[in-house]
Amino acid sequence: MTMRDDKPFTRVCSLDGCYVPCPYTSDVTVIETDGLSSNCSLLGTIDPAVPDILREIYTSGTRYERTTISNYFDIEWRQTTTQYDRQLNNGTPVASGIYRRLETISLLDDARAVEGLVVDAREGRIGFRNHTIPSGYPLGVTWTEDLLFWEPDVECVDTNTTFDFEITTGSQTDAGVSVSKLRLTDRGGFVNINTTAPLDDQRNGVNQPDLNTRAYQAAWATNAFSMMFMNISNAGDQDKNVEPFEYINSKIGKEFKMLTLDNDATYLTLGLTNDFGGHLATSAT
Repeated sequence: MTMRDDKPFTRVCSLDGCYVPCPYTSDVTVIETDGLSSNCSLLGTIDPAVPDILREIYTSGTRYERTTISNYFDIEWRQTTTQYDRQLNNGTPVASGIYRRLETISLLDDARAVEGLVVDAREGRIGFRNHTIPSGYPLGVTWTEDLLFWEPDVECVDTNTTFDFEITTGSQTDAGVSVSKLRLTDRGGFVNINTTAPLDDQRNGVNQPDLNTRAYQAAWATNAFSMMFMNISNAGDQDKNVEPFEYINSKIGKEFKMLTLDNDATYLTLGLTNDFGGHLATSAT
């Protein structure tokens, strides 16, 4: 369900993979089954618009009272697109939300309210706040308040590689977007890699790890293992008297084609994994 840019609220109902009429609609779906399999057909198309009567039912309790309680139609997608389906709305565009899991905010360069937090990416700090605002002021209101901010101690090291791709919105994918021409580009991280593995971090006391060295180790290992996995360079082999990085098949700006993403929405997400190679789409089809 979505409501943005003057687009109507929409919904669809389904049963066993078939579009079926939602409550308070006059759509018709015929489902035939023999007990082992089923077949469905529409008499016309499905109207995805939410009827006015449902909006009346679910908004009547919060329409007139000044309250912080939300109704069902106060919930909106943060990011929307349009989708086309010949079985919906006579094949004309239908507003659709784009599903996102965990948004990447590490590369932001401003302050932004995110899920109960105020993330100040410029100063590198996180503030805690309930995002409710004073109600009952139709012309707006300004106020001041004290917020608790945490300032994490973070070190980042550039891998000097980038993922480059093209995004098309309004597609027929479930994610609402389509990612194409995905490639990994060497910006110096491969061709100029330090062929000597970095040393372990030198702690200044038990609770003071060398974060910069740890970040450098992670960036170096990511590039080194990626190069070996993609046959850009070689691993060492003492039994065969082979030194690591004897060859490097790369140069600045060289692009390496990647496999298609399993889920096009993942380009907007931040994920955690115990396995190496997820960033190379090794499980993609």
